[in-house]
Amino acid sequence: MTLGYLIRQTFADTLQIYLVWINTRQVSLGQPLRFSQMQMDQISESFDLLIDCYEAGKKLLDNDFKDAIIDTIIQLATITRVFPINFIKRIYNLTHAGSSFRRLIVDMAVHANVVDWWQDNKNRSCCTEEALWDVVAAMKRYEQSIDPPEVPFENDMCAYHHHRFFKRPCYREKMATSGVHPHHLGPTQ
Repeated sequence: MTLGYLIRQTFADTLQIYLVWINTRQVSLGQPLRFSQMQMDQISESFDLLIDCYEAGKKLLDNDFKDAIIDTIIQLATITRVFPINFIKRIYNLTHAGSSFRRLIVDMAVHANVVDWWQDNKNRSCCTEEALWDVVAAMKRYEQSIDPPEVPFENDMCAYHHHRFFKRPCYREKMATSGVHPHHLGPTQ
């Protein structure tokens, strides 16, 4: 495979997901398998594609789409118990300081207790110094918390949404009032 082919295929996959989103308000990876049946390489490819979709939503200035992608990443991680820690550098390079996507990946890193992961030399290239400091600070806050949430990203997905910055309703609320109900990725269990 050539680099050009891979770029075109990634664009085509991302565009397909976005077009489905525009028409149905559903994020569909086109995977015939349920998340719980996915193999590790399928999970990694799905995270990679979802990050591509987030980047497309950023370029298209579609905050609702980015929020739906965030929810889908949370669902994928929660169901598979695999966290996209290997993508932390990519997420940090894609986002700005204080980004909700950064907060999500940091919370996932803290929840996954990645201390051993950080110590493995082969994983160091997957991270940035800024990300490492953010994870350390979050671990310290979590450690000092009187009643830390078990899995913060499972309790309030809107905590990682863009609509909160603009004081707008969540895309899920908009869909519910319009009679459309969001279903991410079809079967997820």
